[in-house]
Amino acid sequence: MSVTRSRHLPCSHVLVAILALAFSSTALAHDDSWHFVWANQSTTASYQPSDLYTHNELGGLTQIEREDVGRYLVFWHGEQSNSIWQNRNLLVTAYGGTTHYCNTATSGQSGPKAVECFDSAGNPSDTTFAASLTGAQDHPNPFVFVIANEPTNPSYNASGYLASTSFDVPVTRSSTGAYYISFPGFAGTGTGGGNVQVSARNSNGRCTVVSWGSESVNVRCFDPSGSPADSEFNLLFTRAEPDTDGIAYAWAADPTQASYTPSATYSYNPTGGAISATRTATGQYTLTWSGLAGISSSGGNVNVTSYSSVDRRCKVVGWGSEHVNVNCFDSAGSPVDTAYTVIYRKPVMKLWTRWFGAAVGSSPMSPQYTPLRYWNGASMHSTLGGVEITRLGAGEYQVEFRGLGNAGSGGGNVQVTSMETSGEYCNIVVWSLDTALVKCYSTTGNAVDAQFSIVMLKPYDDNTQMAYAWMGTTSVPQHTPPASYSHNPAGGDITIDRFGPGHYRVTFTGMSGVGTGTGVPIVTAYGENANRCQITGWSGDYVDVLCSTVGATPTDTKFSLLVLRPDENADGLAHAYADLSNTSSYAPLASRSYNPAAEPITASRTTVGEYEMLWEGFDEYGLGSPFTRGFPLATSVGVAAEHCSVPFQPHFDDVDVFCHDDAGSRTSTKYNVAIIRPVAIPEPAAWLGLMAGCTALGLMSRKRNHPRSNLRIH
Repeated sequence: MSVTRSRHLPCSHVLVAILALAFSSTALAHDDSWHFVWANQSTTASYQPSDLYTHNELGGLTQIEREDVGRYLVFWHGEQSNSIWQNRNLLVTAYGGTTHYCNTATSGQSGPKAVECFDSAGNPSDTTFAASLTGAQDHPNPFVFVIANEPTNPSYNASGYLASTSFDVPVTRSSTGAYYISFPGFAGTGTGGGNVQVSARNSNGRCTVVSWGSESVNVRCFDPSGSPADSEFNLLFTRAEPDTDGIAYAWAADPTQASYTPSATYSYNPTGGAISATRTATGQYTLTWSGLAGISSSGGNVNVTSYSSVDRRCKVVGWGSEHVNVNCFDSAGSPVDTAYTVIYRKPVMKLWTRWFGAAVGSSPMSPQYTPLRYWNGASMHSTLGGVEITRLGAGEYQVEFRGLGNAGSGGGNVQVTSMETSGEYCNIVVWSLDTALVKCYSTTGNAVDAQFSIVMLKPYDDNTQMAYAWMGTTSVPQHTPPASYSHNPAGGDITIDRFGPGHYRVTFTGMSGVGTGTGVPIVTAYGENANRCQITGWSGDYVDVLCSTVGATPTDTKFSLLVLRPDENADGLAHAYADLSNTSSYAPLASRSYNPAAEPITASRTTVGEYEMLWEGFDEYGLGSPFTRGFPLATSVGVAAEHCSVPFQPHFDDVDVFCHDDAGSRTSTKYNVAIIRPVAIPEPAAWLGLMAGCTALGLMSRKRNHPRSNLRIH
C-alpha cells in the first residue's frame, strides 16, 4: 500500500513506528531485577530476539551470538549498576520438541552470558532455549541465589546473595554429584515453601532438585549417561510475598496423575486464581495459572527443573499467556513421567493511569507543529496518533491528541502549567474529546505567547490513583459536577461547595481510604478569562481552591481540579508538596509526596521564589525516549494570590519551580509539583486494530479540523 501525499505515511509504517519505539524503550517497570530472553534462532550467527519474549532491565537491546555449535552468548546491553548487576545468576532451559538440554557456562567476558546446549548423548548441538538472569538488589520478590563452583570440594562456602546482600552459602558434597546447600536466615522471608530452579554449569552434565526445605536444598548432578557426576551449578530459590506481581510458580509433584491441583504451599499465582497441572501423555505436561494473562502484555519467560533423585531432565516445549507445556526425559532421551518445578516470570507494567496524552508546547510562535516532547496513549504514530499544536493567536493554542477521544471513559481531565520564568501563566479555555484550547497570559493578564506543559487524562472505570472534577457552575452554594468530567476512586459522591467569591471546597466522599497518604492536588483555571486558581488546603477527601483576578481579588471562576493519589503501583508518577518556602533544603512530608523509586525526595530553595524538587532514582522509571522524559505540573498553595511555573528544561528526576506574586515578582510560597511519565508503549491492540481502519481514521487523507470546530463548552 502506498500514498502520494507526502504529509501522511502508509499503513505499513504504523508497525515500523511502533516497533522502533519499542526497541528504544527502557524497562517497562522496576518491580524486578532480572533479564530474560527466548533464543529461538539456533543456527543464526547474530540476531536480536523477539521483543515480546525479551526483558532487559538495563534499557538496552538484547542480542544473541552463536560462538560455535551449541554455544551462545547472550548480551543484555545497557549501563550496568554495580549495586544490582555485579552479582548475577543465570538459569537456562532448553526449548522445543527435541530431547536437547542446555546449561550455563563461563563466557570469558564481563558482559555477555554463555549458554551451552547438548543432544541426549551430551554432544554440543544447536537448539533453542529460554534463559533468565537474576541480579542482586533489594527486591519485592524474596529470593536467594548461589553459584556453586567447587564441585569436588566436600565442604565449602559458595557465594550467595539474598536481595542486595552477599553472604556465605555452605555447600556440602556427600557423594559424587550429591550436594546439600544451606541458606541461613532465608526461612524468615516470603511465604510458603517457594520454588527452586537449578542449572548445571561448565559441563555437559545435568542437575536435578531432589528436595528443599525452608532454607536448604538437595541437588543431584549426573553425566549424559545418567551416572552421578560432580558438576558446578547455579541455583535460584524464590519465595513470593502475598502481594508479589510478575511471578508465578508451581511444584508438579504427581507425575502420573491426569489432572490435579499442585500443593498450595509450593505454588503461587499472583492473581489468586486456580493453579492446575495436567498430564497429556508419558512425560508430557501442562501447568496453568488462571488469570495470569491479565497481569502483563509481555510474553514472559519460563524455567523448569526436574524434581528427581535419578537422572531426569525437563524442558519447555512452549508457553502461552497463562500456561506452560513441559516435556521430560530419561537419560536415553525417552519420554518419562517425573515430577518437576517450574517458574514463570513476566515484567509487570505498573500504570497509574491507562490512557493519557501529554505535551510540552516549546515553540510558542510556530503556527503549527508536532512538539519534540509528547505522549499519546492512543498511538505514538505521527499521523494516526501523535500530537499537533496550532497557534490560534497571541498566547492561544489548540492541542490535539489524535485518537485519544475514543479512549477511556468520559471526558476526563486536563491540566496545564506555564514553562516560563517571568510570571506568565496558562489556563484551559475548553476541552472535548481529544483536543484542548490553552491560553497564556502575562502577569498583568494580557495574552502572551508562552511555553507550557499540558496533560489530558482519560479515565477507565477501575482507576484508583487519581480523582478529578470540573467546576463549571460558579455561583451556586453547592452542586454536583458533571459525571463525565469527574471521578472519585472511592466510588462516592463528588460535591463542590462555594464558601464565598472565589472560595470553593471539592469533596470526594470516601477518598481518604484510597492510595497512600493524602496525595497532592493540581488546579488550573478554566474559561475565557485571565483569572488564576490555586490550592489553599486539602485533606483525605476534600480540596480547598481559591480563584482570583489579576489584582488579587477573589472571584468566582471555573476550574479543573486533579488529585494524584498513587499507591505502590504508580511507576510513571512522582509528586511532592513543598511546605517550607524559606528553607534551603529539606525532605518534604512523606504523606504528601511520592517517589516510585522509594528513594529520598529533596526540596531545595535557590533564592526567593526559585525552587527545585528532586526525586532520587526516578530517572530510571518509565520510557527512556528523549521525548517522553516527563511532563511537569505545578500549583501554588496558600491564601495569598500567587502562581507557579516550571521552566522549560529536560526533566529526568528533578523539576525547577518558579513562583510569583500577583504583581509578577518572585515570591516565596508553598507549592505542589508532579511529573507524569509514560511507562509502556501503547497496547498492541490499540494500534493493530486501528491499522485496519486507516482510511476511516484519516491516515490516508486526513481532513483537518478547523480550529475550535470540534470543541464544545462543557
